[in-house]
Amino acid sequence: MRTPPFLMADNVPISPRPLAFSDGNLSLLPSRVSIRYPHDPIGKHISFRCDTTDGHTFFCKSDADGKPIRAIEWFCHGLTRHLGIAVAPFAVVEDKDGQTYFGSRLQISTAANFELRNYLTQVKLNELGGKADWLGRHLSMLYVVDMFLGNIDRNINNFILDKGSMPATLCAIDFADSNLKHISGRSFPVAASHTVCNGRFLASVHGFYPDAASEMINRIRAVPVAAINGIFGGMPDDWIDNDWRNSIRESWADQLHFDRLSALLAGINDGTLL
Repeated sequence: MRTPPFLMADNVPISPRPLAFSDGNLSLLPSRVSIRYPHDPIGKHISFRCDTTDGHTFFCKSDADGKPIRAIEWFCHGLTRHLGIAVAPFAVVEDKDGQTYFGSRLQISTAANFELRNYLTQVKLNELGGKADWLGRHLSMLYVVDMFLGNIDRNINNFILDKGSMPATLCAIDFADSNLKHISGRSFPVAASHTVCNGRFLASVHGFYPDAASEMINRIRAVPVAAINGIFGGMPDDWIDNDWRNSIRESWADQLHFDRLSALLAGINDGTLL
């Protein structure tokens, strides 16, 4: 299965390709806070919104309830981007007191929420008037990534549509509810989770494509240990304890996640995980 070079939503071309930032970093140094906006927005896992000295705006996340949110977001964004699924640009953001946060960059050209919702919930047609398959294939791949990462909270609001380039880019955001401790096990998001419910709904609109899902599983299998080390290498050391970091590295080096991928493929093929 070949990933289509572009997607088309109404009159807006959409691309599933990642944005051109090396390993997800906007620079080699942290972006530093210049203006911090209190209580804006108040959202799940979001600590604050800020402007930085390099001229960008970020939504910043810190750890919460004993969960390493920053490390989870960094690892999941980095791996997803490596797998060819676009994510919002992200960076380490440093506050004036030296505290660091996971920052998801606000795109000025992001489509309004109603545009995004219309795009995701309306059937797309090809040039012959039949149902187009490109968006269904793209979303089928993302579903595999979310299930592999144990992300229980993929919903329609966890995307952005960046119209700042031609073609525009559909980006996945918010992996904070992923469970990296299950990365070598067989525990997956349950049927009542937002990820599965939303996956079913989007599949009812755009179709679900087992061959696209299988291709993504093969992509995950092919990710080398060096790529995992590179993702961790861009993250501050204090965002995750060494035992957890080493556990993920060792799972990858010993191919312990292969059993998880086989179980995921079997569950998708027999319908128990969709």
